[in-house]
Amino acid sequence: MNKLLLLLFCTLFASNITAQKDTNEVFYDHFGNELILFSDSTYIHNWRFDLMYSWSTGKINYNNDTMILAVDTIYDTVKMEKCFQNCSSCSCINIDSLVLSIDLKPNRISLEEYDLYSSLTSAQLNHRQPNKLYRKKNKLIIVLPNGKLFKTKQKPLWSRRKHKPHYYLIEP
Repeated sequence: MNKLLLLLFCTLFASNITAQKDTNEVFYDHFGNELILFSDSTYIHNWRFDLMYSWSTGKINYNNDTMILAVDTIYDTVKMEKCFQNCSSCSCINIDSLVLSIDLKPNRISLEEYDLYSSLTSAQLNHRQPNKLYRKKNKLIIVLPNGKLFKTKQKPLWSRRKHKPHYYLIEP
């Protein structure tokens, strides 16, 4: 009986690992964007150019062949101490402030850490990612606010050749 349970557990565990690896999809475009889709309807969007890097994460809502990306903004809490000096005494209060996180985990950071992080060229930004994408075979096409598909060829900064602004699936 124990061997049967062990075999069943190993089979389920192995199939779970395989399912997780097979359901992640990675899409790229010609403009430095990368979109990673996970099986639990979440995503990570990355944008890279030279030494600059931005990212965002969130959930995906599906409507037939259309994906709607909802951003989950992640914040860090910066702890600061503000001191006021009166004529006779000094009083200090603690002030917390929310700032965009530099990683996927919300943290409590000091003001010195925040000053250090603010000088980095990576940031959590969501203005570079599309809000809505239409899936057609192995590519994702941006859906404009008026509902039309964005198919006009664009010229990237580092090339003279124009490309369609589609995300293409990278085969594993």
